[in-house]
Amino acid sequence: MSISYNAIIAGASGLVGSKLLSLLEQTKHIETVYALCRSPLDTHSSKTIQLMDGALRVTNWEDSSPTPTLGFICLGTTLKQAGSKAALEKVDYDLVCDVAQTMKMIGVMRIAVVSSLGASPRSLSHYLKCKGLVERRIESMRFDQVVLFDLDHSQAEKNRSDQMK
Repeated sequence: MSISYNAIIAGASGLVGSKLLSLLEQTKHIETVYALCRSPLDTHSSKTIQLMDGALRVTNWEDSSPTPTLGFICLGTTLKQAGSKAALEKVDYDLVCDVAQTMKMIGVMRIAVVSSLGASPRSLSHYLKCKGLVERRIESMRFDQVVLFDLDHSQAEKNRSDQMK
């Protein structure tokens, strides 16, 4: 008997999230993938159920729906994209923490979050400070397991530029 899981992902339209969504759709132990998104995704997998909401909230959860126990948050922006430190904080801290709390409320027990190499609540960099504060906040939410992926975002930006060429 094989074990199967249900997952939920926020940020499936981005660089990291789109690759993760594709992997989850291809993984035989994943039965259902809920994609929390602002606009429709270009996916044709029968495993994926898109939950669309402009603020990435789960506003109507059916009790009969399979509960996702695995959560993935691949949200984030850059100061350049956001335009200000306050706008960056709204995405990289407020939105990520709100999504994590929502995932906890619907039954997610294990969560993985894309963060950044050098993240620290005491960082002098506003970006790295936001990421560090998010890590600390999510760890305090009492998930059974928290996995933080500390990516080198300078490399991710290079990869994004290469893909656009």
